Amino acid sequence: MIQDIKNNLLLHVQNYASSRVTGLQHQIRELQQDLMAESKSTAGDKHETGRAMIQLELEKRGAALKEAEQLQKVVQKIQISAQAPRVALLGSLVACQDHWYYLSVSAGCFKHLGIAYYCVSGQSPVGQQLLGKSVGDKIKLPAGELQITGIY
Repeated sequence: MIQDIKNNLLLHVQNYASSRVTGLQHQIRELQQDLMAESKSTAGDKHETGRAMIQLELEKRGAALKEAEQLQKVVQKIQISAQAPRVALLGSLVACQDHWYYLSVSAGCFKHLGIAYYCVSGQSPVGQQLLGKSVGDKIKLPAGELQITGIY
């Protein structure tokens, strides 16, 4: 059961990272087409302002694409092991009382059979507290303190 959940979580973060990259690549292509169309215009100052705005958007999307590609690299490092780790690490599913955390990338909440699993990165505040912890350790969140009840 846990192995199936971890497989589904890994698939969720893989799809999340892949769709981010694909979406940003599509946006960049559209902006490049807009830039080429704007190049054909000869409207003077208005033309230059339009090109500059498109160029700024291209730069923003380019930076976001690099971040999304980094997400993909992190996801590729996740390995699913049949053995439960002793401490929480990348790819671990961590149970804390009524909360479940999947240490991977920040990919939101994944619901399976009515249970919410939060996909968090090791750089997030929750992820930083979970990494390296063992069963029985406690973490502090704004909503209160949670005890780790299982690591899978």
